[in-house]
Amino acid sequence: MPKFWLPLCLSTSVLLLSGCSSMGGMSFSALNPMNWFSNDTLTVSANGLGNITSSTKITENDIKNELGSRFHYREGMEMQGNDIIVVVQGLDDNKTQVAFYGKEKGTVEKIEVFDAKATTDWGTTIGTPFKDIYKKAFGACSKGPKDEKQRTILCQSEQAKSVSYVFSGQWDGPDGLMPPDEVLSNWTLTQIIWQNKTPTRYSL
Repeated sequence: MPKFWLPLCLSTSVLLLSGCSSMGGMSFSALNPMNWFSNDTLTVSANGLGNITSSTKITENDIKNELGSRFHYREGMEMQGNDIIVVVQGLDDNKTQVAFYGKEKGTVEKIEVFDAKATTDWGTTIGTPFKDIYKKAFGACSKGPKDEKQRTILCQSEQAKSVSYVFSGQWDGPDGLMPPDEVLSNWTLTQIIWQNKTPTRYSL
Protein backbone atom coordinates (compact mmCIF):
# COMPACT_ATOMS: atom_id res chain seq x y z
CA MET A 1 0.00 0.00 0.00
CA PRO A 2 1.44 3.42 -0.90
CA LYS A 3 2.55 5.60 2.00
CA PHE A 4 0.20 8.38 1.00
CA TRP A 5 -2.90 6.16 1.33
CA LEU A 6 -3.66 6.81 5.04
CA PRO A 7 -3.43 10.62 4.88
CA LEU A 8 -5.49 10.54 1.70
CA CYS A 9 -8.17 8.44 3.40
CA LEU A 10 -8.26 10.79 6.40
CA SER A 11 -8.61 13.82 4.17
CA THR A 12 -11.38 12.11 2.21
CA SER A 13 -13.19 11.23 5.46
CA VAL A 14 -13.06 14.84 6.58
CA LEU A 15 -14.45 15.97 3.23
CA LEU A 16 -17.20 13.37 3.38
CA LEU A 17 -18.11 14.42 6.92
CA SER A 18 -18.22 18.07 5.89
CA GLY A 19 -20.36 17.21 2.91
CA CYS A 20 -22.82 15.30 5.09
CA SER A 21 -23.21 18.12 7.60
CA SER A 22 -26.24 19.48 5.80
CA MET A 23 -27.90 16.13 5.14
CA GLY A 24 -31.00 15.02 6.97
CA GLY A 25 -31.22 18.24 9.01
CA MET A 26 -28.26 17.10 11.11
CA SER A 27 -25.69 19.49 12.55
CA PHE A 28 -22.06 18.64 13.17
CA SER A 29 -21.15 21.98 14.74
CA ALA A 30 -20.47 20.20 18.05
CA LEU A 31 -17.48 18.51 16.37
CA ASN A 32 -15.81 21.89 15.95
CA PRO A 33 -13.34 22.40 18.85
CA MET A 34 -14.23 26.12 18.83
CA ASN A 35 -17.70 25.17 20.06
CA TRP A 36 -16.53 23.02 22.97
CA PHE A 37 -16.18 26.02 25.28
CA SER A 38 -19.33 28.06 25.90
CA ASN A 39 -19.32 31.82 26.38
CA ASP A 40 -19.96 32.63 30.04
CA THR A 41 -21.58 35.98 29.24
CA LEU A 42 -25.37 36.06 29.03
CA THR A 43 -26.25 38.41 26.18
CA VAL A 44 -29.75 39.80 25.76
CA SER A 45 -30.91 40.97 22.34
CA ALA A 46 -34.18 42.17 20.88
CA ASN A 47 -34.97 38.52 20.07
CA GLY A 48 -34.20 36.92 23.42
CA LEU A 49 -31.18 35.55 25.32
CA GLY A 50 -28.54 34.07 23.06
CA ASN A 51 -30.25 31.36 21.03
CA ILE A 52 -33.24 31.27 23.37
CA THR A 53 -36.10 33.10 21.67
CA SER A 54 -39.89 33.08 21.56
CA SER A 55 -39.72 29.82 19.59
CA THR A 56 -37.83 27.95 22.35
CA LYS A 57 -39.97 25.49 24.31
CA ILE A 58 -40.38 26.37 27.98
CA THR A 59 -38.82 23.20 29.37
CA GLU A 60 -35.75 22.67 31.50
CA ASN A 61 -34.18 20.38 28.88
CA ASP A 62 -34.62 22.80 25.99
CA ILE A 63 -33.18 25.70 27.95
CA LYS A 64 -30.31 23.65 29.35
CA ASN A 65 -29.43 22.50 25.83
CA GLU A 66 -28.87 26.15 24.90
CA LEU A 67 -27.22 27.48 28.07
CA GLY A 68 -25.20 24.39 28.90
CA SER A 69 -24.04 23.23 32.33
CA ARG A 70 -22.95 26.62 33.68
CA PHE A 71 -26.02 26.66 35.98
CA HIS A 72 -27.99 24.32 38.21
CA TYR A 73 -31.54 24.21 36.87
CA ARG A 74 -34.94 23.80 38.45
CA GLU A 75 -38.42 23.90 36.96
CA GLY A 76 -41.72 24.76 38.61
CA MET A 77 -45.12 26.28 37.97
CA GLU A 78 -47.17 29.23 39.16
CA MET A 79 -50.63 30.59 38.47
CA GLN A 80 -51.11 33.94 36.76
CA GLY A 81 -54.82 34.60 36.42
CA ASN A 82 -56.26 31.55 34.71
CA ASP A 83 -52.95 30.52 33.12
CA ILE A 84 -50.46 27.96 34.36
CA ILE A 85 -47.01 29.48 33.90
CA VAL A 86 -43.92 27.29 33.73
CA VAL A 87 -40.83 28.81 35.40
CA VAL A 88 -37.33 27.53 34.66
CA GLN A 89 -34.52 29.00 36.75
CA GLY A 90 -30.78 28.85 36.29
CA LEU A 91 -28.96 29.04 39.63
CA ASP A 92 -25.38 29.54 40.75
CA ASP A 93 -24.47 29.23 44.45
CA ASN A 94 -28.21 28.90 45.18
CA LYS A 95 -28.86 32.33 43.65
CA THR A 96 -31.13 32.75 40.65
CA GLN A 97 -29.07 34.17 37.77
CA VAL A 98 -31.69 33.85 35.04
CA ALA A 99 -35.38 32.88 34.93
CA PHE A 100 -37.61 31.89 32.01
CA TYR A 101 -41.42 32.06 31.89
CA GLY A 102 -44.02 30.69 29.50
CA LYS A 103 -47.43 29.08 29.40
CA GLU A 104 -47.62 25.33 30.03
CA LYS A 105 -46.65 23.34 26.90
CA GLY A 106 -45.79 26.63 25.22
CA THR A 107 -42.66 28.62 24.46
CA VAL A 108 -40.53 31.20 26.28
CA GLU A 109 -42.44 34.46 26.71
CA LYS A 110 -40.34 36.27 29.29
CA ILE A 111 -36.74 36.17 30.52
CA GLU A 112 -35.34 37.82 33.65
CA VAL A 113 -31.56 38.12 33.88
CA PHE A 114 -29.77 38.88 37.17
CA ASP A 115 -26.27 37.56 36.40
CA ALA A 116 -23.66 40.22 37.24
CA LYS A 117 -21.82 39.47 33.98
CA ALA A 118 -24.90 39.86 31.80
CA THR A 119 -24.99 42.38 28.98
CA THR A 120 -27.03 43.36 25.95
CA ASP A 121 -26.19 43.35 22.27
CA TRP A 122 -25.65 47.10 22.51
CA GLY A 123 -23.34 46.94 25.54
CA THR A 124 -25.60 47.73 28.51
CA THR A 125 -24.42 45.75 31.52
CA ILE A 126 -25.69 44.84 34.97
CA GLY A 127 -24.40 47.43 37.44
CA THR A 128 -24.62 50.39 35.05
CA PRO A 129 -25.76 53.61 36.80
CA PHE A 130 -29.08 55.11 35.72
CA LYS A 131 -27.38 58.38 34.72
CA ASP A 132 -25.22 56.56 32.16
CA ILE A 133 -28.32 55.52 30.19
CA TYR A 134 -31.06 58.08 30.91
CA LYS A 135 -31.11 61.82 31.45
CA LYS A 136 -34.53 61.64 33.10
CA ALA A 137 -37.09 59.03 34.05
CA PHE A 138 -40.15 60.78 32.61
CA GLY A 139 -41.38 59.09 29.43
CA ALA A 140 -39.11 56.06 29.85
CA CYS A 141 -39.62 54.69 33.36
CA SER A 142 -42.37 53.70 35.74
CA LYS A 143 -42.72 52.09 39.14
CA GLY A 144 -40.85 48.78 39.21
CA PRO A 145 -41.41 45.31 40.65
CA LYS A 146 -41.52 44.83 44.40
CA ASP A 147 -38.25 44.27 46.23
CA GLU A 148 -38.03 43.76 49.98
CA LYS A 149 -34.60 45.39 50.27
CA GLN A 150 -34.65 48.28 47.77
CA ARG A 151 -36.91 50.49 45.70
CA THR A 152 -37.05 49.74 41.99
CA ILE A 153 -38.10 51.36 38.73
CA LEU A 154 -38.76 49.76 35.35
CA CYS A 155 -37.37 51.52 32.27
CA GLN A 156 -37.89 50.82 28.59
CA SER A 157 -34.66 50.40 26.62
CA GLU A 158 -34.17 52.74 23.68
CA GLN A 159 -32.83 49.96 21.44
CA ALA A 160 -35.65 47.40 21.65
CA LYS A 161 -39.26 47.46 22.83
CA SER A 162 -38.89 43.86 23.99
CA VAL A 163 -36.10 44.77 26.45
CA SER A 164 -36.46 46.71 29.68
CA TYR A 165 -34.27 47.45 32.71
CA VAL A 166 -34.86 47.33 36.44
CA PHE A 167 -32.88 49.88 38.46
CA SER A 168 -32.62 49.58 42.24
CA GLY A 169 -31.67 52.01 44.98
CA GLN A 170 -32.62 53.73 48.22
CA TRP A 171 -35.28 56.42 48.65
CA ASP A 172 -37.39 57.47 51.62
CA GLY A 173 -40.30 58.90 49.63
CA PRO A 174 -43.86 57.54 49.41
CA ASP A 175 -44.39 54.21 47.66
CA GLY A 176 -46.77 55.69 45.11
CA LEU A 177 -44.31 58.25 43.75
CA MET A 178 -41.32 58.02 41.44
CA PRO A 179 -38.04 59.22 42.94
CA PRO A 180 -36.65 62.46 41.46
CA ASP A 181 -34.00 62.20 38.75
CA GLU A 182 -31.23 63.38 41.06
CA VAL A 183 -31.96 60.42 43.34
CA LEU A 184 -32.25 57.96 40.45
CA SER A 185 -28.97 59.09 38.89
CA ASN A 186 -26.90 56.75 41.07
CA TRP A 187 -29.32 53.82 41.14
CA THR A 188 -27.86 50.80 39.37
CA LEU A 189 -29.14 48.32 36.82
CA THR A 190 -29.91 45.09 38.67
CA GLN A 191 -32.05 43.18 36.18
CA ILE A 192 -32.49 42.94 32.40
CA ILE A 193 -35.88 41.77 31.18
CA TRP A 194 -36.78 40.42 27.77
CA GLN A 195 -40.45 39.91 26.97
CA ASN A 196 -42.05 38.63 23.80
CA LYS A 197 -44.76 41.26 24.17
CA THR A 198 -44.24 44.85 25.22
CA PRO A 199 -43.93 44.79 29.04
CA THR A 200 -46.95 45.94 31.01
CA ARG A 201 -46.35 49.42 32.38
CA TYR A 202 -46.81 49.75 36.12
CA SER A 203 -49.23 52.48 37.15
CA LEU A 204 -47.72 55.24 39.26
